[in-house]
Amino acid sequence: MSQTGIQPNSNLCAVQRELLWSSERCQDIVDRVCAERPTPARVTTSAPMPGFPGGYSHHGTNPRERRCVEYEVTSQLQTELFPGMLERLAQLNASLYHFSLEGFHRSDLPRILEYSSNDEGHFAAHMDVGGAMSTRKLSFVVMLSKPDEYRGGELEMLPGNVVQVDQGMMIVFPSFLLHQVHPVTQGTRRVLVGWIHGSPFS
Repeated sequence: MSQTGIQPNSNLCAVQRELLWSSERCQDIVDRVCAERPTPARVTTSAPMPGFPGGYSHHGTNPRERRCVEYEVTSQLQTELFPGMLERLAQLNASLYHFSLEGFHRSDLPRILEYSSNDEGHFAAHMDVGGAMSTRKLSFVVMLSKPDEYRGGELEMLPGNVVQVDQGMMIVFPSFLLHQVHPVTQGTRRVLVGWIHGSPFS
């Protein structure tokens, strides 16, 4: 292997936090989406998948690892929200991460997650990339709930970096960072989550 002139990226593991939407916009999204019937959020388990070496082939619920429900974003809201989000995420990528990105994947679109204290909603430590999701490059979380609407539910970038976030704020981070959502102990925590895809890390 020969020497190269490649410069290291000191922002490779940066966790970016910024205000994206107003409180009114967040409430409008919740009102329009969360009136629909949710589905239990799934987890993936690693197993061989024909034609996809190293892929994830089993998707199912596992309350010990993940306990929340999810809502699909309506096509109308996709039209309203996604272009501006993609533009801002592209700007952040250009200034911080310098990943090769393509955009949202049609089979892995952003969605709303709802964590309730009724069942101690949580998501155990995990990464967002791997196997059949190997093209995920950037993850983002937008807080839709007000701070006084829930207790617990902290987003922790492991080890030990708890990200403080207010309603309307977006957190962006590389999909390979290990993170978890602590149990919600009171109220309901709602977030919009998504992933920007690109060529797999090599």
